[in-house]
Amino acid sequence: FGQLCFILTDLNRCLGLSDLTFLSIGGMIGSGLYVLTGTVAHNFAGGSIVLSYLFAAIASALSAFCYAEFAARIPVTGSAYQFTYLSVGEFWAFVIGWNVLLEHAVSVSAVAKSLSGYFDSLIGFKMKEYLVVHTPMPGGILASYPDFFAAGIVIIVTIIVATGVKFTSRFTTILAAVNLAILVLIFSTGMYLANINNWTTVRGGFFPHGFAGTISGASTLVFSYVGYEIVASVTEEAKNPNRDVPLALLISICVAALAYVGASAALTLMVPWYDIVISAPFPAAYAQRGWNWAKYVVSIGALAAMSTSIVTALVVVPRYVYAMASDGLIMPWFNTVNKTTGTPVIATVTTGIFCIVMALVFSLHSLVEFISIGQLLACSFVSFCVIKLRYEPNDVPFVPIIPFASIMVNIILMLKLQKLTWLRLAIWMAIGLIIYFGYGYRHSK
Repeated sequence: FGQLCFILTDLNRCLGLSDLTFLSIGGMIGSGLYVLTGTVAHNFAGGSIVLSYLFAAIASALSAFCYAEFAARIPVTGSAYQFTYLSVGEFWAFVIGWNVLLEHAVSVSAVAKSLSGYFDSLIGFKMKEYLVVHTPMPGGILASYPDFFAAGIVIIVTIIVATGVKFTSRFTTILAAVNLAILVLIFSTGMYLANINNWTTVRGGFFPHGFAGTISGASTLVFSYVGYEIVASVTEEAKNPNRDVPLALLISICVAALAYVGASAALTLMVPWYDIVISAPFPAAYAQRGWNWAKYVVSIGALAAMSTSIVTALVVVPRYVYAMASDGLIMPWFNTVNKTTGTPVIATVTTGIFCIVMALVFSLHSLVEFISIGQLLACSFVSFCVIKLRYEPNDVPFVPIIPFASIMVNIILMLKLQKLTWLRLAIWMAIGLIIYFGYGYRHSK
């Protein structure tokens, strides 16, 4: 089946190992580092955020191994949706596809809002002050003001992604390289400014909210690693997916984990956890230590990293839509591919509009929690599918140990999420089931 799909595709096979690796790194090291690090360190974990990032990395690595197994054997677009379809059938595939589709669409909006907030902090929150007064919104799940800057970012990124995956890959490679260079600066300067008392004698010590806070932080930080799914989503556009996809996943997870642990250690050693500024943690930390020049350099890395995260997330969504439309589960016009760029253009534009609306309307916190539950749910299903296929013992190392461990870790992290997150998931699933039984079930190929 994989060999047949390798031949019969409208998408361009143009991505090598370096393209796939930098797409994945660019997708992972973004808002998770420059925004969520501050949120989780301040509200949940303190210095133990280094463990939160490590636990989230382990959960993601276990899932990534399962993704790699499928992607190498079945090199088609659609990632978790296709893997579930071929393993346990159409209905569960729709459930996963519908949730992961939303997860990455929300990720586009969430990171765009993060980038907007980060930029606003550099100009003294001028945008926020103006919009809160002139265009106020209720707050809570909804935003306190419509984020027009974030919506503009999504419009620009939609245009970039519509030009084709090869141009998109080159764009993200440049920005990811800039970000990695700045991460080296963050770690080295952070260690120079480090004060070990910020992990030991400050209020609450290394675990200011207990070990439970560390685990709660890990459940949120899973969002930081969602970028690896882009590799599984573009396998149909890879030149040698059987070799390059597993390698790209392994390299990118390792690089991201080192970056997250190193940078979060630098941050929490520079300033006490309760003095971390959530909206712009790294620039504020340097400013508190009197290194004002460094806050501007770090901000360049933050803006570059978050830009690549938005781009890579928006690459994933239309490919899920394309795969589901090709199977007849949603309307057929979504699988229209531009022959010049090899891009599912209608799906890309439609998705872009959806993300613009979410960026305008919803708060960042509500968006981030929804991303985490979608990712954990998808990873659990993919891990189950590896077990379901029942490979020979000598065929795949450590099956069923790795997929079973992946399922258990993902379930534990899901149970740490808030009840409102589960309620929003239920509402989204109800909408999806109406579409499936009203249209998809009767039109399925």
